[in-house]
Amino acid sequence: MTERPDDTDKFLALARWRSRRGMLELDFFLVGFAEERLPQLGPAEQDAYFALLACEDIDIHAWLTGRGAPAESRLRAIVASIRDHAAVRRT
Repeated sequence: MTERPDDTDKFLALARWRSRRGMLELDFFLVGFAEERLPQLGPAEQDAYFALLACEDIDIHAWLTGRGAPAESRLRAIVASIRDHAAVRRT
């Protein structure tokens, strides 16, 4: 879990910054989610998102593209939310 700044704007800026992974596919999933959906989530879901960002890029990519699933239920839930968000953005 990441240290949560007291200032919500700083927290969300940190989330956007950490969402940039340098892989276009991951950036599509993560940056869009961080900018558009993360501010609406509760603290537990936001913490799950930061836990996801602590994982290896190759694992995150596999989970987000449906080629596997994380072992932790909270990570599975946030991955599902990110995938749902990306599906809506594509339409």
